[in-house]
Amino acid sequence: MNISPVEEPNMVFQGRGDHPWRGEWRSEPIDISDYRDVEISIEVYSDIYSTPDDNCYIHFFYRIDGGDPVVWFCQTGDLNPRKAFVNKTSSPISGESLEVIIRASTELAIGEEYLFRDIRVSGRRSAGSPAGDE
Repeated sequence: MNISPVEEPNMVFQGRGDHPWRGEWRSEPIDISDYRDVEISIEVYSDIYSTPDDNCYIHFFYRIDGGDPVVWFCQTGDLNPRKAFVNKTSSPISGESLEVIIRASTELAIGEEYLFRDIRVSGRRSAGSPAGDE
């Protein structure tokens, strides 16, 4: 199973702080009922230089079966290493349906940004499901 934040290949979502900026991105619900050990992975980039940087953040959540959002990665301020995409992966997840939620905020510094791309949901087929992993 793959979900993509945009339909064009090699594109990214961008939150840019030329003005105070807050945004949220949500996937459609994803059927994971035939899978176990489901994980979410994503590549994320930042260029944050506000001081203090408490109001600059990117938070990754997932929601199982319409329940409350669960945080699986949270970053305040800049990521390390700077100027490079880094991969973040969730712990294994199980349930019937999965929704991915991303919230980000930047401040006033011109050019501050969070970018994310290549969201991937993967897992192993459960017993009794058609063979193969996705």
